[in-house]
Amino acid sequence: MNILITTFDGTLYPQDDGRLLTMNIQALNKWYENGRKLIIVTSRGLGHLEELKKYFSLHLYRC
Repeated sequence: MNILITTFDGTLYPQDDGRLLTMNIQALNKWYENGRKLIIVTSRGLGHLEELKKYFSLHLYRC
């Protein structure tokens, strides 16, 4: 099993014109298609990750 751990702000969800976010979404969709796992690290509340749920079948957990 492969696991990717990434931060949210500035990495997964950059502050740009949206092109990098689109590229990230495409890359992570390929990652999921191969049965891999993703861990997103953020100090924000789960509500801020709602944007990502539009593009992925994420199960959000608070630790």
